[in-house]
Parts: sequence; structure tokens; C-alpha cells
Amino acid sequence: MKFAVTGATGRFGSQAVKMLQEQLTDHDQVIALARNVEKAEAMFGAGVEVRPGSYDSVDTLTKSMQGVDKLLFISSQPNADFPRLDQHKNILSAAQNAEVQFIVYTSFPHADKVDNPLSGDHKATEALIRETGIAHTFARNNWYLENEMPLINKVVNDGQAIYSADSGKVGWALEVEYVRAAVKLLQMDNPKEIYEFSGRAHTFEELAETVARVTSNTLEIEQVSDADYKQSLLNDGFGESTADLFVVFQQLIRNGDLANVRNDLYEVLDDDVPNFEEGVKTVLGVES
Repeated sequence: MKFAVTGATGRFGSQAVKMLQEQLTDHDQVIALARNVEKAEAMFGAGVEVRPGSYDSVDTLTKSMQGVDKLLFISSQPNADFPRLDQHKNILSAAQNAEVQFIVYTSFPHADKVDNPLSGDHKATEALIRETGIAHTFARNNWYLENEMPLINKVVNDGQAIYSADSGKVGWALEVEYVRAAVKLLQMDNPKEIYEFSGRAHTFEELAETVARVTSNTLEIEQVSDADYKQSLLNDGFGESTADLFVVFQQLIRNGDLANVRNDLYEVLDDDVPNFEEGVKTVLGVES
């Protein structure tokens, strides 16, 4: 069995490749699809075959997917010059051409129900995957706890938590838990079509209080407007585009787009998922 991973040198992809490398048998093969082949070869060593994986060429991707049985399709980053949906179309065209048998796609929470600036490409990609006729499963990942480093660092360094998401809840989990789940789906015989992966739902207030508690910090919480939240990020040295993106995150959380959590992550990982405080400690590098 040949398993391939797109975006293999990214944070999610590199972890997935290494997990597959550790878990597969001698009869299986891991293929890393990477834009920068030399970087990937240095990253993974001799045990992983590296093939060109830039999303901009269907022909190149088709050649790179030859012989691949199962594909972990990691959604790409939004790009104004090369729209994400166009990138995804190229991946899927190549997968069809190469006769890939099964796809695990990393999607957005409740992509078919929510409507926000981040969900649209994922909803459209899910539809395109269905149209290919390739067997598939959608790993709809909620939020990575690592996404909240601006707030976490603010609590640690200044004893302040500033956000505009009000009492919106998020199903935070460590990124590695989502990676573990995706890798497991890739190796299952008959997975469901849709998994809503998340941790338990918490608010930013609960996150800030947990960070303050495990670091023994004092804490001042400020619920502010989106404009004031953006200004706080700019004051802390973030660029304009990054600050705007984090405002979008706050808005969709305030709207409840990440609040509807399920047990799928716990079921797939046999309940071997750190609790919220343990996850915070991991992000902070604090021993449990």
C-alpha cells in the first residue's frame, strides 16, 4: 500500500509523514509530496520517497501520484495570487488521473452548515471530492490550541487577555491530535464520510484563566470591540494582514461557528486525548 501526503513540509504534513513512517509495515510506502523536494528529502531521510508536490501543475502532480493508493490531502493556505480552490482543483484532477483510491481531506468544522470567510473553499472542495467518485472521508478539524499564542503570550508576559469573541466557545485541541486522527483515518478500512474533530468546548475566558493558573500569573481580562482587538495586535507587533485574519477568527468564534463539538476525536483516538489543561501545559512547555 502506498500512502501520500500533500504539503509534506508544512507543520501538519511533516508530522503526518513521520507518523506514517513509524506506523506502517515494511510492505507499505510513504510518499511525501512537497513543493521543495530538497527540503523534504533533508527533513525525512531515506525512509520516505519525496516527489514534486507543488499545487500549480496538474501534470506534475499526476506523475507524482502514480501508484498512490491513499492520499492525505491537507488543505492549502489561502493565496490571493493562486486561489486556494484552484489549488485544490489541481490536486483532485491529478488524483483522478492517477487513479488514487482513497482521500482523507482536512476540512473546516461543519463546513456544510456554517458561512464565514474561511469555510467556503472547504465546502466547495468537499463537493468537488464527491464529484470525483473517489472514496473519501472529511476530517473537519476544529481549532488548534496553538492558534491562540497571541492571547497565551499576552497572559504570560503581561497578565492580560484581550479578545473580542465574547462568550463564543471553541473546540480547541493540540494540532498533533488532529494529525494523529487523520493518520488513523488513512489506515482505516471503512471510515465514515465525515468526522467532526475537536476537543471539548471552552471560552477565551476559560483559556486565559487556565493559562494564568498553570503559570501562576495574575490576570486582567478585557472583552473589547473588533477594532480595539485589532489595535492590540498591531501594538504587539503583528502586521496588518495578520491582525485582520485574527479578527476574522474572533468574529466566527463569536458567531458560534466553532462551538458545536462532538466526540469524534475521542472515539477515533480511543479517548487518548489530553484534557484542556494538559493541552495548555503542552503549548506552554510546562510539565504536568
